[in-house]
Amino acid sequence: MEGARLSRDGLKALAARQPSGIALLNIVEPSAPAPPSEVRGALARILTEFGHELKCSAVVHEGSGFRAAAVRGVVTGLTLLARQPFPHKVFATVDEASAWMTDTLHKSFGWTVTAVDLIDAVNDLRIRIHRS
Repeated sequence: MEGARLSRDGLKALAARQPSGIALLNIVEPSAPAPPSEVRGALARILTEFGHELKCSAVVHEGSGFRAAAVRGVVTGLTLLARQPFPHKVFATVDEASAWMTDTLHKSFGWTVTAVDLIDAVNDLRIRIHRS
């Protein structure tokens, strides 16, 4: 629940600084355990709470094989049921998600961030996380 709270607080702060809207990229590493239902509910409420600020959202469940594909399938199904007011998709790689997100944001809102920019930002964040 702490991670969900931190995510919510971070989105709230970012949305306050970006009145034109924000985009969300969630990355689930292959070794990450499935969150308990309480956490899944909290994460779903966050998407609902920021429905007007979010312009686009993607979830990347990295990894290959049956387990990763099954998780992506479950997340895709839940996404269809939730009917978010913004474009939202599930991907297997950061590269795929970045291409879709930047294309969606450019076509819909004229945002000029590129897939390379987003991939570089993710890689930079991973380096920072592994250093700490």
